[in-house]
Amino acid sequence: MKKWLIDGGNPKPTGYRSFTDINGLAATSTIKVKGSASGKFYQMHLDIPGYGSYSPTAASRALLSNTYESIKVTNMPRAVYFTLPDATTGTITVAGSVTDGAAVANAWVWIGNPSSNFFTGAESGSNGTFSLTVPKLASGNYKLGADKPNYLSPQPTSISGTASSTANTITLTAVGATTISGRVYVDTDLSGTYSTSTEALPNTWVWAEETTNGAMAYSAADATGIYSLAVSNGLWKVSAGANGYKDGSYRVANTKTNITVTGGISQSGINIALTSDSNWTMNIKSKSITPASGGTVDDTASDGTGVKITAPPYALGDDSNSGNLTIQETAAVTETTSAEPLGGLGKTVSATDSNNTAINTLGEDVYLDIELVYYKADIAAMNIIDYSKLKNLTASYWDNSLNNWINLSSVVRNAYYKSAVSDTEWTQVADSATQTGYEVFIDALTAGTSYYDYKLVLTGKTNHLTVFSATQPQDSLFPASPTGLAQSSGSGTSVALSWTAVTTNLNTTPITDLLGYEVYRSTDGSTYAQINTSDISGTTYSDSAASSWTSYYYKVTAADDGGNETALASSTALQVCSNKTVSNGTVGANCAITCNSGYTQSGNSCASSSSGGNSSGLSASNCTTATYNVWQGICTDGWEYRNILSQSPTGCVLTSAQEDSRKRACGSEIKTTLPEIINETKAKIEEVADKTAQITEEFAQKIITIATEAADIIKANVNALLGKLGFKRDLAKEQVSVKKYVSDLIKDASGLSKDNVNAINNFIAYGTKTTIFLGEGERAGVVNSYKSAFGKLPKSEEEWNDAIKIANGRWPSEKNDLSEANATASFKKTYLREPNRSNPHDDAAVIVMAYGLRPSDRNLNSEKTAIKTFKAIYGYNPSTASAWDIVRAIAYSGATR
Repeated sequence: MKKWLIDGGNPKPTGYRSFTDINGLAATSTIKVKGSASGKFYQMHLDIPGYGSYSPTAASRALLSNTYESIKVTNMPRAVYFTLPDATTGTITVAGSVTDGAAVANAWVWIGNPSSNFFTGAESGSNGTFSLTVPKLASGNYKLGADKPNYLSPQPTSISGTASSTANTITLTAVGATTISGRVYVDTDLSGTYSTSTEALPNTWVWAEETTNGAMAYSAADATGIYSLAVSNGLWKVSAGANGYKDGSYRVANTKTNITVTGGISQSGINIALTSDSNWTMNIKSKSITPASGGTVDDTASDGTGVKITAPPYALGDDSNSGNLTIQETAAVTETTSAEPLGGLGKTVSATDSNNTAINTLGEDVYLDIELVYYKADIAAMNIIDYSKLKNLTASYWDNSLNNWINLSSVVRNAYYKSAVSDTEWTQVADSATQTGYEVFIDALTAGTSYYDYKLVLTGKTNHLTVFSATQPQDSLFPASPTGLAQSSGSGTSVALSWTAVTTNLNTTPITDLLGYEVYRSTDGSTYAQINTSDISGTTYSDSAASSWTSYYYKVTAADDGGNETALASSTALQVCSNKTVSNGTVGANCAITCNSGYTQSGNSCASSSSGGNSSGLSASNCTTATYNVWQGICTDGWEYRNILSQSPTGCVLTSAQEDSRKRACGSEIKTTLPEIINETKAKIEEVADKTAQITEEFAQKIITIATEAADIIKANVNALLGKLGFKRDLAKEQVSVKKYVSDLIKDASGLSKDNVNAINNFIAYGTKTTIFLGEGERAGVVNSYKSAFGKLPKSEEEWNDAIKIANGRWPSEKNDLSEANATASFKKTYLREPNRSNPHDDAAVIVMAYGLRPSDRNLNSEKTAIKTFKAIYGYNPSTASAWDIVRAIAYSGATR
């Protein structure tokens, strides 16, 4: 059992924590804490693995005239009491077996009650049996499920929480050779299909859910975006997620499409396209830590990863040299039958020793303290509609061996808020007589209470270094299908739709988490494509991409904040004509026109059929304007044609002249004349002259351009930077840059903000207009040269100005006497003489050695010769930043012995 304490009375806790193991209840356990004459206040929790967490009794909390829902400690010893369930009458046993037709050993069997936030689990025995002892509920049910790699898990079952049950059978499905496979990619060429290897998304996470029984399969894609999921026969919804991209499902013609597996036949080519998430920020925190000493990495500020890790001495080993502890946010996570990560996000925690070797195991019986923090802005970005779901949050870690989220031990949840912008301190929500402060806060949030800001804090203990997240029970309740779909208007190019609001779930219970609606369109009533680009909050939609006099089929589905959407197949289709009305007639859903008596159809209108022309109806009119597409370039019976782009008014008839303008005799295109050729030649001469002047001006303006680029880099806004470069964002490239270059550059740097790190990563991954000619490794080398020359990483606009100057072979504005002195010593060893700084070649050599200037035009032959010269002088090949600076000086400065 664990006791957890936090010092400080409501509402301003100090952050002090202490854990004490209690080996039994036979004797009183003593904990020493600091008190005072006026009283200090502590929150205390007793955690019993397999049973849950308990708070002190109300009498203990109220003792000593305590007005807070905490334990008041004065200078005198005092007792704190917990009421635990009776082991005989207060608990029940849930037992049974896991099978696939035969006993399944080592499956993870879990049981939970979302309303009480209780979850626990254990592995099945060698004969497939399990037995779990859990608190007896006053009323209600538990959810029971099981998972194991290479098996498909069924939907959790409900079992009684008020009485023991010992004959529970959980049937897993062993997967064989049947697979769903494909590739995860970004459709950069907008072709609607995977085209080239440059579109592949590496190391993404892919999952599939069988839509009838809820079985799930998961797998990571490889470095080329290829994935393979082991599945059984059934109807599967396949989805994928990746850092910087919105979760996406397999689509055909932009319509979410499930995969049918029958007869054990594998399905390949199921390629999933993901779209960039403009709200994604590459959050990463890395800090040096000495395993033998332990330490803390705290990145719980509102712009951080939201994680705090505390490692006791020797938890990460006994190395007395400095290693690294890194926290990185990731979207490559999935829901399971038992849990889904909050917002579809996880926090990857990893550690390396002084040799950059991964630390995968912790010391025996040693745990790390972990804190997960979610701010109001984080919750708002998750599109949560039903805040009451947050009441079921707990902290979990991903277990690769079980393919499941496993709850951390000793999880404690707290909520803090600020009422106004002027608040400088967080107020912690106190416990009530029946609920924890966290539960009190979620109830208030659900009821509509407004806060300037708030944060949800989950703390626990872990003996794993893996992916962590706040998780909640899987939402498997789908909304009901919308009804009453109707066309309210149709002008030809715009079709207005309306429907009846969804008020219940598929099982007829009231819906509390409706996120919005999705609209799909088809021209044949079979193949549908989604036409809305964001969730529709109301019950109307206008399709402004329709074509005149075209028959369409529409369907509307409902979606909730748990990612569940009503099946398209169960939605009722509505056929309409894009033109809803016609004067003196009616329009059918197939766009057939029926004219009133006395009128006949003429084109797409009803004209008077009377000979006298005295009818009050409208006659078909000729077009007043017509615009045409380009000539098709193909001759048919001696004529070349072009199509009509538009005509006015709607439903008009082309005149004879307008019809004649649609064609021309083959070979009648206009030829270029001699005067035109002469004029074109003059224009080209003027263009050359202008270009010469432009080159001169560009040379003079380059310093100004560099300064502008420096201003762009320090903003750390990758989307703005890419907009100027004309690139699309590549999250895989950013991740490679972080792992390969940035982490090493920043690991011994201090005082770097998140924006400073993002600026460095943006520069290395993408560059600027004047540095794009360099590769990522060379741009990382530029940053390293700047760091070597000035003993710091660039942060300010002026510092980035100098870094970009170095990349362009320009003299930096800032000077460093020590670096130039070291460069002078290197010059003497290289050229066997003192440098003459008034000589431009000697001065260039010193500056290049001191600051690492890059050449604007590389000469590989000169560099090969310079490498041989360097080795002859120094006796080894260049490998460090300063050594390569000497090589560049030899190759490009022009200095001689």
